[in-house]
Amino acid sequence: MKKLTTLTILFISLAFVAPIQASAATSAGVKPGSFFYFFDTTFENINLFFTFNSESKAKKALEYADERLAEIEAVAEEKNPDAIKTAIANYESNIALATEKSKEVKDNGQAETLLNSIADNASKNQEVLSAVLIKVPDEAKEAITQAIEASKKGQEEAIKQIAELKSEVEKLKNEVAELKKESNNPQADEVEKLKKEVEALKKQSATQSVPKQPTQTSQIVKPDVDNSSAIQAEVQRQAEAFFKAKQEQDALIAQQKAESDRQERIEAIKKQQAIDRANEEAKDAQSRVDAQKQQAQEKLEEENKLVAKIESQITSYLQKLETQILEVKQKIAIDEAIARSAANSASKSTTECQGTKTSNGCVINSPTISFNVGSAVNGSILAQLVERRNALNVIQSKLKESGSNGITESDKIFLTSFGISW
Repeated sequence: MKKLTTLTILFISLAFVAPIQASAATSAGVKPGSFFYFFDTTFENINLFFTFNSESKAKKALEYADERLAEIEAVAEEKNPDAIKTAIANYESNIALATEKSKEVKDNGQAETLLNSIADNASKNQEVLSAVLIKVPDEAKEAITQAIEASKKGQEEAIKQIAELKSEVEKLKNEVAELKKESNNPQADEVEKLKKEVEALKKQSATQSVPKQPTQTSQIVKPDVDNSSAIQAEVQRQAEAFFKAKQEQDALIAQQKAESDRQERIEAIKKQQAIDRANEEAKDAQSRVDAQKQQAQEKLEEENKLVAKIESQITSYLQKLETQILEVKQKIAIDEAIARSAANSASKSTTECQGTKTSNGCVINSPTISFNVGSAVNGSILAQLVERRNALNVIQSKLKESGSNGITESDKIFLTSFGISW
């Protein structure tokens, strides 16, 4: 009994500890529309909130997205558009979270593995959603299509990040190879060789300097020990000379580089100064152009005002001329009517004297002559008025078509006769 209880506890523990395997065949569990669905998604969000590792959070988001996919398959059979839209919204949210957190994974290898997983899952999910698209009602098809597009977008983003990671890794490899290449230069090898020779001579000197019994052999070897010490000193001197030359060379290179940097800075300053001068000159030129445009605009506006004023005055005078022409025509008509009436009266034969009685008889007065004179004067005035009106109309047409450019000096003199000053 005790063993059975222990096994039961073990199986329950494994059920809560073991990670959920992400696959398109994951059980839907609680489906959208259920009373407990809210609690199910809330617990998942809490779990995601307290998962601080980016890789782990991305993996969990993928698992939950797979569960949402299973829910979409399940509710598609039930023809429930609202439940489908709810599951799709949660699916898109999980996919977006997984893609976002994959960008925060620092280890390139882990990041690439995770992104490959996202891309593979997206490809499988698109197949499942395409199959679901055929089953769902028309009002839910748009949401399914959007989910497919979101899955494709996540897949493309994952592939893009994988390419960027591979490019970064390749770049790092090239930099390491370049550093190795720089470290394998002849001077470093020569220094290392000299160091080894010095160490070998030191060891040889230490071995030969061990105290021995004064024998004939030791007396024979003594010159070799002295010779070895001289060789060691010579090698040491050469090494020091080499190191000194190397330091001087490095110092010279550093000095040359500093001078080169200084020259580059000077050139950069000169270029920037030239650019600034060019910008200032362009700015001044633009200011002059703007000022000229402003002056031209102001001049044009003044001219337009003047033209409008003159047109208004011409219109006013044309109205007056029309009134005067009408009055003269009326006078001419009256004069002509009086002349006709007088002529008719003179032609009548009556016994009464129609004129002035004199000793020679009756002299008839003829007003026709005075009427004709009046009509002639009025006709001349009418002709002058009509001529002036026509001239004003021509000038007004010129103003409307060409502005002040169409007005000649003679036109200006003519306008002055009306009191219109240009």
